[in-house]
Amino acid sequence: FIKDFVLSYLEDDAASIRKIAATTSCKLLISDSMNQSSKSSSKFITVRGHSGVIVGSVLRKLLMVGIADTNPDIRLAVLNTLHETFDNYLSLADNLKSLFIALNDEVFEIREVAIKVIGRLSTKNPAYVLPSLRKTLLQLLTELEYSDEAKGKKESAIMLGHLINAAPRLIKPYVSAVLLVLLTQVNHTNPTIVANVLSTIGQLCIVGGTKMCKYIPQLLPLVIDTLKDIPLASTNPKREVAVRTLGQLIASTGFV
Repeated sequence: FIKDFVLSYLEDDAASIRKIAATTSCKLLISDSMNQSSKSSSKFITVRGHSGVIVGSVLRKLLMVGIADTNPDIRLAVLNTLHETFDNYLSLADNLKSLFIALNDEVFEIREVAIKVIGRLSTKNPAYVLPSLRKTLLQLLTELEYSDEAKGKKESAIMLGHLINAAPRLIKPYVSAVLLVLLTQVNHTNPTIVANVLSTIGQLCIVGGTKMCKYIPQLLPLVIDTLKDIPLASTNPKREVAVRTLGQLIASTGFV
């Protein structure tokens, strides 16, 4: 039904119809997969059999819309509906290529969703995903450290936080290198950048665990100074993030 009737509306002239057709297709597939998972031990849709071929063709079409539609709202809507039940399909090489294209989208919110999905898939197809994500990690660190634009630094810090959270297996060997770059931005004059950097440090603490113990002499004074420097009545975003980061640092290291 989806393949023969719903997908035809993905090429409609009206953006609202294309968007609804895309989200409806994903919702129907998810609903069907939930019914199938209740009959098996796996929550993921299988790629085998006739139904597997049909679902695969539907998802390929949706991914093309997710990276090529001229309307960014539609691209974002499609990527937001890529539920984990599709991971067996999304982790195939051709589909991953499409997702990595979305990782370079002009719209930041789309790049955010793309990196979360790709990071999730790093456990499904690590041989394909991890080498490309290492390049992405290097790009984000370079942009964070050397970009002259505040917007670029802020977005790089946020994307780095998403990557750390979504692909901890990738990040663990590079905890020290990532932290050194983050520490260069903690004293930035822009409070939004500092807030995002502190948030990313908190995510790194969760992944690094006890490895972060040796960095406590550097991190703890920075976090506490951030709390002390900001008045209680301030709406500055650094204060709330600093409290959360403090909790993540202590919980990960046991430095009560």
